[in-house]
Amino acid sequence: MNGISQAAVTKGVWLLTTGLNEGVSKLIGQSVRRYRLLNKKSSNPTIIGLTSWGTVTKHTRKVLTWQTSRNIEYTTLTDFAGKRAPTALNYDEKKTLDKHHSHFILLDNGRLGGYIDDNPRSDFVKKVQHECECRAITIIVEGGLNTLQVIKNDLKAKRPVIIIHGSGRLANVLGALLEASSKETKPTYKESL
Repeated sequence: MNGISQAAVTKGVWLLTTGLNEGVSKLIGQSVRRYRLLNKKSSNPTIIGLTSWGTVTKHTRKVLTWQTSRNIEYTTLTDFAGKRAPTALNYDEKKTLDKHHSHFILLDNGRLGGYIDDNPRSDFVKKVQHECECRAITIIVEGGLNTLQVIKNDLKAKRPVIIIHGSGRLANVLGALLEASSKETKPTYKESL
C-alpha cells in the first residue's frame, strides 16, 4: 500500500475506489492518511469513491439526504418527524462512506443493496481521460468476480492493468495463471539431441 499511498499524494493524481468503509477502499483511505502523517505531506490527495446510492446503509442515505437538502445548522437539526436528524456517518458500519476519501459520486439505479457493475466507472474514466488528456492505470488489489469486468473494460479501452499478485482473491488467481502461462516449457534431454 505504500506505493499506492505515495502515488496518491502526487500532484494531479486521482485514486478511484468504491469509497466504502470496508475492504480495499477503506485500506487505501487509511494508508494514504497514514502515509501523509508519517511523511508530513500537506497535499490533499484526491480519492474518489464511486458507488451506488443503494449500496450504502439506510443511516448513511438519511445523513446524506439531510445534509444535501438543507443548509445545515448543527445546533438545531430536527427532521420532518420532529426527531433529531442524524448528522454524522456511523463509521462502525461497513457500507457507509470511508472518511478518508475526498469526493464521492453516488449513482442511483433505483435499487437497494448490491453493487453497480463496472460500466459507470469505465465511462467516468473515459470521460476524464478525454477532458483532461490524462492517463489512467487500473491497479487490481484483491478483487472479486466483478473485477473481471473491470479488467475486460480497461483492456478493451487500452488502459494498462496492474495485478498485485499476493493481495488475495482474484488477484492471486490471475497472478498464478499469468505466471503459469509465461513459463516456457523446457525441452527434455532427448528433444535437444
